[in-house]
Amino acid sequence: MLGGAGRPRDLTSPLLCLQGAVAATATPLVGVIASRWFGLSGTLADAGAADPRRAVALASALLVCCVVPWSACFVAYFALYRIYPADRRRAWPHSASVGDLAGLADAADGQGGGQGRPRGRATELVVRRGR
Repeated sequence: MLGGAGRPRDLTSPLLCLQGAVAATATPLVGVIASRWFGLSGTLADAGAADPRRAVALASALLVCCVVPWSACFVAYFALYRIYPADRRRAWPHSASVGDLAGLADAADGQGGGQGRPRGRATELVVRRGR
């Protein structure tokens, strides 16, 4: 599905479609979790009656449906935070150093490498593209 996409903007439509499909399953999932895990019972005819037990069951199901995905995102982002620097160094061993990147703003303004620093590869790409 996503194998042929080369640019980030090519991924926008499939990712929004996936997001909408996953979001559409949330309402039935909350109902299933509320009825199976927290004992919600009743019919649509009972919907008008204010029952604290039903409210607690729905609130608990909503909490589960929010906290579990948030926890998964937290774990994934924490893992990326921990492994990204080493992974980037391994993937791009010849990338521009911090000193080279410091002159990017100067290069974009047409002032050269900035404070006498030599231009790095990243700076040259920015100057050549006219950004």
